[in-house]
Amino acid sequence: MLTYVGPCRALTRTLCLLSALALIAAHTRAAVAQERRYLFEVGAGGLYQSFADTTALNSAAGGFLRAGLWLPLNLSVEAEGLVASSDPGVQGASISLLYNFLLGPRTWGYGKAGIGGTRYGGSGGDCQSPAFVGEICGTTTTFGLGLGTRFQLTPMLMLRAEAMVNPNKGKTPEDESVSFSNYGLNVGLSFMLGSKPIPD
Repeated sequence: MLTYVGPCRALTRTLCLLSALALIAAHTRAAVAQERRYLFEVGAGGLYQSFADTTALNSAAGGFLRAGLWLPLNLSVEAEGLVASSDPGVQGASISLLYNFLLGPRTWGYGKAGIGGTRYGGSGGDCQSPAFVGEICGTTTTFGLGLGTRFQLTPMLMLRAEAMVNPNKGKTPEDESVSFSNYGLNVGLSFMLGSKPIPD
């Protein structure tokens, strides 16, 4: 007795094959971006800081240094130090937790939250000096919230840019409590030390 393959059965096989190919193609972009595993991130760059009116400081350019450690689940933690060339000068340091997510084959996005301190009044911090012109003195507690992106230039070098908002809590020279927020943009390079290809 002869058995024939019905047209419906052949069509089902064809549809299954096409579906499998479509799924493979849909995940190809993510697979390309995940070809490497990151471990340490060291970066530097320039920034532009806009200060709240409360500080009596004009917007200023500056620079930053950062170092980070990548963790499982697309998380990373990093420490950062910055200097803004305002008059008087402003220095800051913070530690942040980042959640990193893929945007494309060569691009990562991330959200960032952290805490640190910002010193107003120059490196001397002499708030009673006649030369002190700011309305905020000493070191404030600074929170950080930001969004950014990394674009892969080479397997171990990334261009990184982010926008930040920094709520501050501190005191005036008259020892009165005050809260305000600064805003900033920064652009720099990140070196992905210990970056390794992910085995197939």
